[in-house]
Amino acid sequence: MDIFVAAGQMLVLFAMMFTGYFLARRDWINNSLSSALSHLVVNIFNPFLMISSVFGQSLKQSGPLFWENLVLVGIFYLLLFLAGFFIVFVLRPTSQTAPIYKLLTLLPNCGFMGIPIVSSLLGTQYIIYVAVYMLVFNLIIYTYGISLVRRSLSDGSAPALSMSARLRQIFGNTGVLASLVTIVLFVTGISLPENVQKFINYMGNPCVPLSMILIGCSLAASPLSRIFQEVRLYGFAFIKMFAIPIVASFVIRLLPFDPVILTLFIIMLALPSGSMVVLITEEYKGNVQLASAGVVLTTIVSLFSIPVVSLFVG
Repeated sequence: MDIFVAAGQMLVLFAMMFTGYFLARRDWINNSLSSALSHLVVNIFNPFLMISSVFGQSLKQSGPLFWENLVLVGIFYLLLFLAGFFIVFVLRPTSQTAPIYKLLTLLPNCGFMGIPIVSSLLGTQYIIYVAVYMLVFNLIIYTYGISLVRRSLSDGSAPALSMSARLRQIFGNTGVLASLVTIVLFVTGISLPENVQKFINYMGNPCVPLSMILIGCSLAASPLSRIFQEVRLYGFAFIKMFAIPIVASFVIRLLPFDPVILTLFIIMLALPSGSMVVLITEEYKGNVQLASAGVVLTTIVSLFSIPVVSLFVG
């Protein structure tokens, strides 16, 4: 694996976050503007980026590798779902912060970190398999993710919602709708008109830089020393960024799947927590400081953890 390419991609990520930190410190982006931009990213730019990820791809083209990858995606999110409970059990956070730790564990940075790293290390032909991880990511963050953030605002129990309210929560947001549209386009192989594709691509392009800029803005809201006083974050980062992918790299080899698809699985496990966790937390008035600190710390650690984890994959 080309570790220098991966490290370079992470440095780009840090540069974008620092830009947001600088802009917020200079008060060029205030809290009101940051909140408005967060709303746009979550509900407009990210859904368009999701749809654009399948242009030029179809189920027919992928062959059996798609089904192997689909099985691994299921294992991936089940593993991280259970790991979230394990981390909460070990670290013993408060009932208000435990849901944020679960969210940080469950949702990696599939888009900005996953796509360029997989493209550089495995080849552009494997981006479509990352897109499947992204599809499930979006379905989770706009359903279970929102539920976790809301739970963190209460005494630890989710607010009671009627069945109709739950259905509106699941299907009444642009993130899930965009995920469903993406699935339909991929399975059917429908090709949208060229100008429509250009429009969708342009609308999705702001998502990556704005996401990282907004994380920097969130960090600027509080002193960094105060943010990283949460000692549990260091234990969380070790378990998520080192223990989980290294242990999984030994177990996953037992499956009779394509070696490159298995390598992709480990790369995805080694990714830091996703920036969308911060944006969803801000959108629903959760603990943005903890979410931001978790994303930034795991991203910093990934500079070292990905090279280490790469030693355990082919």
